Amino acid sequence: MFYINHKMIFFILCSLLEIDFNFTTGSFLNNKGTPELRIFYEIPRNKLAYIKLGDRWLARFQFSCSLVRDKKEIGDTWVIEDSLKDYEATLKKDFLKGELRILVPPGDYEVKVCVRDLNSQRIGEKVSQITIKDLRGDYPQQISAPRFIDEYKKKILSFEIYNFSKLPFTLNYKIDEIEDSINFDTQDFVNPALIELLIDSLGFGTKIITLKVGKVQIQDTLYIKEPFWIKNYEKRVKELYYIAESQEIDSLLNVPLNYREEQWKEFWTRKDSIFGTQDAEEQYFRRIDYAKAHFSGIQDGWKTDRGRVYIKLDKPDEVESHPFEINEKPYEIWYYYSRNLKFIFVDKLGFGNYELEYPKYWQGEIQFK
Repeated sequence: MFYINHKMIFFILCSLLEIDFNFTTGSFLNNKGTPELRIFYEIPRNKLAYIKLGDRWLARFQFSCSLVRDKKEIGDTWVIEDSLKDYEATLKKDFLKGELRILVPPGDYEVKVCVRDLNSQRIGEKVSQITIKDLRGDYPQQISAPRFIDEYKKKILSFEIYNFSKLPFTLNYKIDEIEDSINFDTQDFVNPALIELLIDSLGFGTKIITLKVGKVQIQDTLYIKEPFWIKNYEKRVKELYYIAESQEIDSLLNVPLNYREEQWKEFWTRKDSIFGTQDAEEQYFRRIDYAKAHFSGIQDGWKTDRGRVYIKLDKPDEVESHPFEINEKPYEIWYYYSRNLKFIFVDKLGFGNYELEYPKYWQGEIQFK
């Protein structure tokens, strides 16, 4: 563990290229009953740089956590490795997940997390506010911060129960309309608890979670988002217009509800292979959604000429906008310098629908970076 009086070093390390990652935190006690912060991180494997060493592929990154309170800063740094057996495994969209721990006195902190890929030198930083709770108290048992772990078609509620009494105890829990209990006949101080929540049984929307041990009760909420293939599936399939053949779209539209998820994943696995990328779906719908948000008017933005060019080529390197030219209709010029392309869009009717004027009949193939 290190103690820092100045913030400069942390910000220098985190000011370079960005790398994507997610993290959550929670208050816990260790086996000795000392408060600690736990950091749960996940990094997309296909965003890390893997190098070949012998018969394995290795990613190495540095994870730094800094906590600030009352102008004082504490933290720690870890170097983490991920070893995979083949190159294809490095391209998968799954997450590298882990857990890190720091002994931290109770209180309110600003937490800064920095991830540095040691192979590519790409860096990412995130900042949030946290409260480290003192779970030590007068009650025989205490419950840690619960967290939710996503798995296929279910979520797992994970937490710990700290048994100061060393006597058997019972956990009672209520999740929406489901009530049950778990008996613990143990003398262990730290008692991990896992509760599986099947999404098909719970349904969608906000669910209230209540955990109770003796006189100690805590509540949390879980929001289960309705998968798009329940309500918005047909709309999303039709938006595949620029990347799918008409027979592919028709086939997906006719898939029974129970098989939509499976067929959707198979479709994008094929597209990833064709375009030599592992995130074609993510890139494509980011462009679709941008076009809908910025170019919609008389028709949906993804169907417009500007939307078509944006979806196929992504954002231009430069845009010249001329909305109020004298004796000229509003127009825009888009430049793609790396591809040696220029597009001119004209709002001929004055309703914000910019039509492609040059090159007049450009179709072009979709390209992913």
